[in-house]
Amino acid sequence: MKIWFKDQYRKIRIRSRGLIRLVGRVLAEMGEDKAEVGLILTGDEEIRCLNRTYRGIDRATDVLAFAMQDEPLILQPSPDRAEPYPHLLGDVVISMEAAKRQARERGHSVEQEMAALIIHGLLHLLGYNHERSLTRARTMKRREKELLKIVSDSS
Repeated sequence: MKIWFKDQYRKIRIRSRGLIRLVGRVLAEMGEDKAEVGLILTGDEEIRCLNRTYRGIDRATDVLAFAMQDEPLILQPSPDRAEPYPHLLGDVVISMEAAKRQARERGHSVEQEMAALIIHGLLHLLGYNHERSLTRARTMKRREKELLKIVSDSS
């Protein structure tokens, strides 16, 4: 597994090793232990620009996921899955300003908020989409909670 990390927003200090380990644990749990993923930390202004350019929504958001697959599928771990490697999933971009704001509003640490945002973004890369239907939203939320519990218990 390969995790590319870039911190474009250095105003909020966060331990990059912990974030990289978290991405690795989530990918392994999802059966994507040979995947490649980019994790980019930025601010509200940059994520707003990305949101406007790629989604047509002119406002900042907390997390964006840019999948490399045209039609991603929700995959279950399978030892007989034959696919070429490296398996390029895509990039997860997180606004550190939004993470800090939301952590304060929700009464937990920035690290806890980052874990939730990373999991949310990775699930999007793996084909989960809460915007398509209420059923899919519930499925994604349930999986987010399961993964948060797993990574919290293993910390």
